[in-house]
Order: sequence, then structure tokens, then C-alpha cells
Amino acid sequence: MISTKTKQATKATEQPLTIKKPKIGHSDNQKKSTHDNDVEVFTSSEGERYVQLGQKKRVTVREFKAGKILVDIREFYGKDKEDEKPGKKGISLNADQWACLKKSINTIDSFFDIKK
Repeated sequence: MISTKTKQATKATEQPLTIKKPKIGHSDNQKKSTHDNDVEVFTSSEGERYVQLGQKKRVTVREFKAGKILVDIREFYGKDKEDEKPGKKGISLNADQWACLKKSINTIDSFFDIKK
């Protein structure tokens, strides 16, 4: 008969069985396509379409809680494109804020000219 202490020690040393989810697609899971004005549009392995702003920075439109549609500008982290996850650094704009930003583009561009 095995003592209680032996059973507990055996359970403590056993490692739980882990099952990894299969990865969708292959290592180059960001598919490129072109859009208006020759802007490249990518699709993530989750099916989200996005525009790359630079290394690990993306803009996407996504649905948030209760069906709220937001423009999400965010940094991503991860060792490679296959494992990239959204980070804390970013901003989400509702439709009104997005419209205000679009309307302000020329003014914001002029700020760059002033700084030069």
C-alpha cells in the first residue's frame, strides 16, 4: 500500500499533459494584397485585415465589446510574425475620433513643415 505522502510526491512531480493548438497557415501567414493608392493590406492568421505602419506597428478596424467598431493603432510584440500579439502601447479611436483625425491630416502635415 502506498502512503499518502508518496502519492502526494508522485502527483507533485508529474507534469500535466499539454496540447498545443495547431498553427493556422505557415510561417509567412501575413498575406499581402494591394489596395487604393498602392497601400499594402495584410491579413493576420486570425483573419483580421491591417495596414503595417512600420516594424511591429499596425492599424486595423475591429469590433470591440458590444459591437463597438474601433480603429486600432497598436504595437505588436513577439519573436516572429507568427507569434505576434497586440501590446499595451496603442490607441483605439471610435468613428467620431477617426473622422476628426482624417479631417485634421493637412493641418497635422503642416506641423511637420513648421518643425523643419
